[in-house]
Amino acid sequence: MPPPALEAVAGLATIWSTMTPREQKTRDQAYSKANKYLLDAAPEGVDAPISLTFQNTNLKSSERDHRIEIEVIKGRAFVGSDKGSLQPAPREVSAREGYEEGGGKSGGGGASSSW
Repeated sequence: MPPPALEAVAGLATIWSTMTPREQKTRDQAYSKANKYLLDAAPEGVDAPISLTFQNTNLKSSERDHRIEIEVIKGRAFVGSDKGSLQPAPREVSAREGYEEGGGKSGGGGASSSW
């Protein structure tokens, strides 16, 4: 069964909660846009390949790599995103982070989850 949209929203929230306030500040607009994308997906979900990057506007040049990415590499994901029917998913979310900010994790400035 393809991962539900709410599972992706929960995974994004998990990654968000691991970021420092400074990291969140440079991604707050991106976070909102990514959440909106997940919640606005068609009820039947989206088919791969999907690779989207969300960024804040007006970032300093040193923050240009601060972003949130959503990828669907194969199959279908984000099903059941009809806003009235979203229910919490009991299954575990596989999330991978990649951001760099003074001692953060290496791999660029994005925060991403893969399903």
